[in-house]
Amino acid sequence: MTLAGGAGPADFSESLDRMTAALSLSARRPVRWLGDDAALACLDGGLLHRHPSGLAIAFTGRLDNAADLAAALGPDAPVGDRAALIGDVYRRWGLDCFDRLIGDFACAVWDEGARRLILARDALGGRPLHWARSGPNLVFASESRGLLALPQIPKELNEAWLAERLALLPCRGEDTAYKGIHSLPAGHFLVFERGAVRLVRTWKPESLPLLELRRDEDYVEALRQCLAEAVRCRLPDSGAVASHLSAGLDSSAIAATAASQLAEQGRRLQAYTAVPRPGLDWPPGKDGIPDEGRLAALTAGRWPNMDHVLIPNQSGALMTSMGRFNQAFERPVFTSMNTVWAGAIFDDARRRGVTVLLEGGGGNLTFSYDGLQLLPSLVRQGRLWELTGLCRQLHREGGLGLLRLSNLAFGPFLPAALRNFARHLTGRRPETELSDYSAIQAQFADRTGVAEATAGSGGAIAHHLRGDGRLFRLLALLRNDRGMHWAGRRRLSGIDMRDPLLDRRLVELCLAIPERQFLLGGVPRSLARRVLAGLVPTEILAERRRGCQAADWYEGFASARPEIEAEITRLESSPLAKAILDLPRLRRLVDDWPQDGWQRPEVEDAYRRVLGRGLSAGVFLRQFENSNLPPSD
Repeated sequence: MTLAGGAGPADFSESLDRMTAALSLSARRPVRWLGDDAALACLDGGLLHRHPSGLAIAFTGRLDNAADLAAALGPDAPVGDRAALIGDVYRRWGLDCFDRLIGDFACAVWDEGARRLILARDALGGRPLHWARSGPNLVFASESRGLLALPQIPKELNEAWLAERLALLPCRGEDTAYKGIHSLPAGHFLVFERGAVRLVRTWKPESLPLLELRRDEDYVEALRQCLAEAVRCRLPDSGAVASHLSAGLDSSAIAATAASQLAEQGRRLQAYTAVPRPGLDWPPGKDGIPDEGRLAALTAGRWPNMDHVLIPNQSGALMTSMGRFNQAFERPVFTSMNTVWAGAIFDDARRRGVTVLLEGGGGNLTFSYDGLQLLPSLVRQGRLWELTGLCRQLHREGGLGLLRLSNLAFGPFLPAALRNFARHLTGRRPETELSDYSAIQAQFADRTGVAEATAGSGGAIAHHLRGDGRLFRLLALLRNDRGMHWAGRRRLSGIDMRDPLLDRRLVELCLAIPERQFLLGGVPRSLARRVLAGLVPTEILAERRRGCQAADWYEGFASARPEIEAEITRLESSPLAKAILDLPRLRRLVDDWPQDGWQRPEVEDAYRRVLGRGLSAGVFLRQFENSNLPPSD
């Protein structure tokens, strides 16, 4: 479901044709409205409504509190037509209405009486929306490819944006891969009137009051109810539904809750687990769960209506998957080996007729937050006696080492050199530097400022925040444009991705709950474990290790080595790639290919991170040079 349109003195008829052709995912004709000074279009199921008052509304996504809005408006509210409902909501509350909308959505409102265009996105950015200026006009489209189809929009690479991506810095909400094309930030609306653009932030969760409840059990019940509603409103009324299912708390919570609710309707759930090849050699003592299939099967086995599907990571070609995902996402995708199993899940789900796939990528910062930012917070507040008691609990009950606890508590307040000296004394590797995880060319990093921006952070956002757990989670939640992530997956598969753990109500609840609840009793992620008691197997609740996605990643790299070498050769002929990427380093990595020891941290950093991310960025740059336009599938 996508949107396009514009406002200003131009004739937008031809522009709508170009944008909708570039955006379309199906053979369905777009729905269009052309006014004197504005135009709107919806594609692939988006909604368009012309209100008698002079409003024109285009809407894409879900509106999860439609019933509440209709109740506030009165008995005549058009609850069945989301675009019409937004028109009534706008007439009642004006620009204040957008903060009242809950769901994953993007919308455009043309107000004929005020002669203004309003664009809006939901709080967490579940649907993308991009815009650009063209002389006195403003044009917009769900994805950049719609705007790039217009001859008046320049196709110039935004080097600052790419540098920040390569350095894994939090993205600035408006920047995209193209100069002059802006992303409307999540939780904002834009007003275009009298030739001027104004951005207004609507979602301000940092100001939420702390939630003080009488009993620990009250927090558990509040989050349990919120989880159930977040899943319920994301289940379609009909059609096949699937969910990711790992050995972790988040996907287990979503899959189990969805299976329970679907069982009441006599429906089934497809549960997908990505697994490495059988017999994978995993070094003794290495952290993590290399194969999550067995533990995931325990959850699936509790629900008769859950069909468990194992997807091997060897289901596709690395470089082919990388190119497909880059094109669909309009950006380099840096989790290159994950594109193999993710693409295989899409293909299998599409064959089974799945229309909605649930995931839990936002859970680490919401539902299953570990609460460990409380440690530096106690240091900052001078509550050292309380810190000592908490660390004892975490060591005894949570299994956290004293050195790690010391680093978590005091590390953010120490300079990087002192932190690394302490790590050296205890036999640990130095903290991550930019060159440890990025293939960015050093001069390019200096020129764009990312070398300075990453210095002294050890690769961790937390070292800049010094114990502000709420700000840490918000910054991490909004680090990337999730709307384009999901739009890219829809473009690849035709399947709608939905994350219940990024429901605005659930996110706000988790941000308002005191951090101590998340590590109550000295157990990180304590709140999620208590919420899930009785819903998922005890083995899942007791597990402290994290799953290792694509644990056999190096086998995929080895199989793709000839294609990797060929890609680097092509990049060495690209002036743009040579200016941005450290191609000599990538060439050395391929020439010095390891025969074993792939699980060693320094090898994994060099190949999975530096080489993998460098290749993805290189493919993106070469696509940019060759076509100067993100290709459509």
